[in-house]
Amino acid sequence: MFSLLFMMQYPSIPQTQTPLALKVSYNVTTGYFNITNAGGSIIHVQNIFIREPDGNAYVSTFQTSLLQGQTIPIFLGKYLEHGSVVSIETNEGVKTVVVS
Repeated sequence: MFSLLFMMQYPSIPQTQTPLALKVSYNVTTGYFNITNAGGSIIHVQNIFIREPDGNAYVSTFQTSLLQGQTIPIFLGKYLEHGSVVSIETNEGVKTVVVS
């Protein structure tokens, strides 16, 4: 259901992506993501998609720009379970991570 909704809303995102210069980590104790631009150009974060192991899906229209080397902490208003899939849509593509 999540991927169907994702494709219906954003049909122009290619299925294969080049590696992004975006590093993402999640702290299960605090509930914060750290998003870092490890590349040379500005990365514009446009949306964050979350799919939990039970099938619930959420979309956050969080938007920001990251300069080279910049790290920002993000709290989405809820703690994520192990196995949750988080996709971060940027101007360079989509970065997907699994909470572990």
